[in-house]
Amino acid sequence: MIFSLEKSVLFDTVYYMEIFFNKERLTESSENYGFNENIAFELYNTINISLKETDRTFFGYGNNNYSFMLFLLFTHIDKINSLEELINILQDKNYISGLFSEFYKDGLENPGEKGSGFEADPIITSGLLMVINDYDLILKNLIGDLHNVNSVIQKCYAENMHRIKYRLKLSDYISIINNFGCDTDEIEYYGISLLLPFNFKKSKTVWIFGYMADLSVNNRHNLSNVTLKSVLTILEDKLSVNILELLHMNGKPLSSDQILKHLNCSQLVLYMALPNLLSENAVIMHKEDGINYYSINNEYFKKASNIIDNKCMSFYQPKCD
Repeated sequence: MIFSLEKSVLFDTVYYMEIFFNKERLTESSENYGFNENIAFELYNTINISLKETDRTFFGYGNNNYSFMLFLLFTHIDKINSLEELINILQDKNYISGLFSEFYKDGLENPGEKGSGFEADPIITSGLLMVINDYDLILKNLIGDLHNVNSVIQKCYAENMHRIKYRLKLSDYISIINNFGCDTDEIEYYGISLLLPFNFKKSKTVWIFGYMADLSVNNRHNLSNVTLKSVLTILEDKLSVNILELLHMNGKPLSSDQILKHLNCSQLVLYMALPNLLSENAVIMHKEDGINYYSINNEYFKKASNIIDNKCMSFYQPKCD
């Protein structure tokens, strides 16, 4: 298992731009985990690079919990080590158009059509039309911004390298990764993000193939991050609800392959959704014969039910004089 500085810098280059276009939503997410906004975005706030509005289509969330660019990066994380390698993939217009279609659920062919998955965001819809009609110009703008951000991120890593080296104790990360449910001998690279709200200076957190792993993940009793907002975020995501309903109705743990057989989604989309449910502890995972199996965390839904009930009761219970 190798620490990849190149992948870490690349991740933070993409993630800076993700924060730029989704700051409000990510602020809510960091607050759910108990992080003060000033601490969560300490380094981001010092960089202060403005991006072109035409980049938004690549970084807007729509109804997803991640952007198209992170989707693209994680799809190729095993073979992308540098910004130039990412740009080479972006230059394949036909491939990117097809991936846009998959990511936005056929929205590229039918922008704004009801049920396309992002009809509530006219900015994304408009951006998709621009991608269709003028991809070369939009890509030129995007590449320029990627280079600008990447150069600053590289300087940030150089300035923080003494702290990064201090944190790179392999034994610490092996325990984190094992707790996350992965086999360390199956993982070729791991990295550290300076920009994730889970501040690397204060918590033992790593990302592996785009998935955040920390000591709280997969602990059914750790529900400190569960809030009304976080519960509603899961319940409004159709795929997450479908996964939870399938696990509940099945009554026994299922592997990702077994889940795929029942749900109408791609493997890539499922592999982005499962870590979100794990990080929220809505599902738990165990390994059997080298295969990860997922099941409902009943303790999570007991707390979620109490949170929702208490909020609803606060509106209809009469006030005491």
